[in-house]
Amino acid sequence: MARTRFIPGRAADRAQAQANDRFANALDRVDTSRKFALETAPTLNVAAGELRRLAPRADGQEVVVPEAAAANFGQSITLFVQGSAGSVRIRPSAGTINGAAAVEVPAAGISLLVLVSDGAGGWACEGHRVDDDVIIRTIGAAQLIAGTIVRLSTGGTERLEIRANGAFQVNGSDGSAGDVLTSAGGAAPPNWAAPASQAGRLLSRTVYTTGTGATHNHAAACNTFIVRMQAGGGGGTGVPNSTAGQASCGTPGSAGNYAERTFTKAAASSTYTVGALGAAGDNTGAAAGAGGDTTWTHNAVTATATGGPGATATIASGTAIALGNPALTPAASTNCDVATRGQSGLQSLRLSATIIQAGKAGSSPWGDGGRSRATQGAGQAGTGPGCGGSGGVSINAGGAVTGGAGTAGFIIVEEYS
Repeated sequence: MARTRFIPGRAADRAQAQANDRFANALDRVDTSRKFALETAPTLNVAAGELRRLAPRADGQEVVVPEAAAANFGQSITLFVQGSAGSVRIRPSAGTINGAAAVEVPAAGISLLVLVSDGAGGWACEGHRVDDDVIIRTIGAAQLIAGTIVRLSTGGTERLEIRANGAFQVNGSDGSAGDVLTSAGGAAPPNWAAPASQAGRLLSRTVYTTGTGATHNHAAACNTFIVRMQAGGGGGTGVPNSTAGQASCGTPGSAGNYAERTFTKAAASSTYTVGALGAAGDNTGAAAGAGGDTTWTHNAVTATATGGPGATATIASGTAIALGNPALTPAASTNCDVATRGQSGLQSLRLSATIIQAGKAGSSPWGDGGRSRATQGAGQAGTGPGCGGSGGVSINAGGAVTGGAGTAGFIIVEEYS
């Protein structure tokens, strides 16, 4: 077999050429190996300089080699492997091999194993197929085994193993699911460890759009949580049928309050209520329903975002100029860190027997209140959480109409470690 040429003085080229020559010499001996009987014993003792022909057992075959002492510096051991069952485990009687106490190589696909002594207690093991396709190659203390594992060792101690399925073993430990690799600084190797608790880390975000006196169970790791509450919006009023040649309309409801509070967890659970929508006023001109309060209670402390009032006024059937006042702004929220008042709607207005407009309802931060109306028909509902509903309009005996309903609120709770 041809030998590799290299450029003198380049250490990397020289080392590679020497390695190639070792394998070429070993391959030249493959035919010679057929003169030797197949070794099937579970344990074999092989001396430096020997060539042996192995037939690995299904339960494995161990090869014991002498220490890579100064007396056998540069000597090699050639193991010709025939068969694909089991594995070959090579162990020096003293010292190391590839930086470890032993190496184990699956027999499948291996044709040739070559061990070279460094004369200082260490063997280097490299494996090839007969066609010279590398299966194992030693780079310093790294052992690379195609299709099986990768091992890195220093000072005779295995530091890292990467298995065929991608799993890592660090310093002999697989760790546990969820562990992270933790540095010990420059004086010690890293290792697997459970992640340290990180204060302020977001654990979960939950949204509630319904619930009355319901229970929320907090995560065990939760230390603080923020509750964001939107109350329900109030409804708009309707009106009876107008008289012929006249017009009438209802008035709009207000949006519910928005509020936030941060709690320190002092109990395993909390109770909550999501503010319901304010019902639309009926077609008799009666008051519309108010939006429900949204509340959160923890450890006997209740934070409340107040619901939007429903409309109570109407513009009765007639032709004269008239104004109809919208529902009032909601009362202040209580026990909250941040709170905003829900928006009141706009006034309703009649200018004549045919020109009339029911005012637009109060909007929330999340959507538009019920739209104003200037034609015959019922009031409009809001388009986002916590909005008010607008009033209905009746023109020239066009019929009795209802108002528009408000919309329900919500709760968002965010838990932190």
